[in-house]
Amino acid sequence: MLLWVTQVGAQETLTQKGEALYRQDKYSEAITLLTKAIEVNPKDDQAFRFRSACYMSTRQYKESLADCAAWSALSPREARPFERSAWIYVATGEYKRSIECADKAIERDPKNGDTYGYRGAAKFKLGDLAGALSDFSKQIEFESDCDNAYSNRASCHYELKQYEPALADTNQAIAILESRLKRVPDEPPPVDTAIGELYVLRSRIHLKMGQKQLAEQDNKKAMFHGVFASFSDER
Repeated sequence: MLLWVTQVGAQETLTQKGEALYRQDKYSEAITLLTKAIEVNPKDDQAFRFRSACYMSTRQYKESLADCAAWSALSPREARPFERSAWIYVATGEYKRSIECADKAIERDPKNGDTYGYRGAAKFKLGDLAGALSDFSKQIEFESDCDNAYSNRASCHYELKQYEPALADTNQAIAILESRLKRVPDEPPPVDTAIGELYVLRSRIHLKMGQKQLAEQDNKKAMFHGVFASFSDER
């Protein structure tokens, strides 16, 4: 019995140390410790959890998915293995599989905004604009300060030729990002390419709405943030 307690204690320590290394972005070292933890106790769901995160962070997606599957098998009611898998499948272009994983995650945790975002991204790539729009709206319901959710929903509205709501969502995304910029008194605002891309989108929306002067102004703002687009890019 004492030997068992010692082994479990060692496994817990390895997992905790591995998690700490993961949170310090020391992924290779974390993987080594977490692998040892799994060797000590193959039923340690947290070791699989953090090792999958390390693999994902280093773009070892096949290994991360395998650990997500092991994590889910040990904790079948946990939503996060499916959420993480949904993200990976979007990143690798396997959009139908992403939707399948997101569906399972949402069944287990219907209030996680990120999962709706991943499913929305997959649906957008597959051309299901109405479905994507619905999912990004759900994401905003749970994450009202998520700039990506607003910008992604704006793109859906734009493709659906719904320019007024596209403009409103783009404005909201820009406002959220600008509120996070660290400004220095008497200095120009810092450059941010994400904001620049939103100005490009907004310039295209203005063009569609016949507001060429506003489009030109946004094009200049995009250039300030290092994003260059001409009106020939308008689609």
